[in-house]
Amino acid sequence: MNSANWQTVKNAWGAFYDQIQIIADGHKLTLQTQRNGMSLLMVIYVDGFIKGEYMSAESEIGQKFYNERKIPVYKAKDLKENAKVFGKRSRMAKQKYVSSLSPYWKSFAAFKKQLTAKCKSLELVTVAENHPINSLDYLSSRGKVENL
Repeated sequence: MNSANWQTVKNAWGAFYDQIQIIADGHKLTLQTQRNGMSLLMVIYVDGFIKGEYMSAESEIGQKFYNERKIPVYKAKDLKENAKVFGKRSRMAKQKYVSSLSPYWKSFAAFKKQLTAKCKSLELVTVAENHPINSLDYLSSRGKVENL
C-alpha cells in the first residue's frame, strides 16, 4: 500500500458508517467502527469472522492482525500494601500483567505500525459507505407515514 491508500484508510478511520476492506497476506480484513460507551473502536474481521481461536497467544493470525493488550493483575492499592508487607524489592511488590489479543483498535497509528511490520503484502480493496436507511423514506414506502 502506498501513502495515498494509507491516507484514505486514515480518513475513513472512525467514520461510523464506513467499512474498509484490506487484503493482507492473503487474508481479507474488514474494518468497521463500533461504539463502546462514549468511544469509538475499530473492529477487525479476518476473512469475515472474529474467532475465539484468534485471540489465543499461539494463534498466528491473532498475533498478526489483533491488538495485544496487557492487563495489570494488581491494583495500585494492592501493590502498596504488598510493598509494606513483603518489602518494596520483593516479587510480590512488582506489577504483573496478563496478555490477551483483542480485535478492537483505538489508534490508527498503532494499527498501521503493526500491519506494516508483520505483513508482507497489503492491498486496499474498498472503502464503502454504509449509511442507514432514512427512516421516513422507509416508513412512507410501507404506508405508515403521510406526507407532512
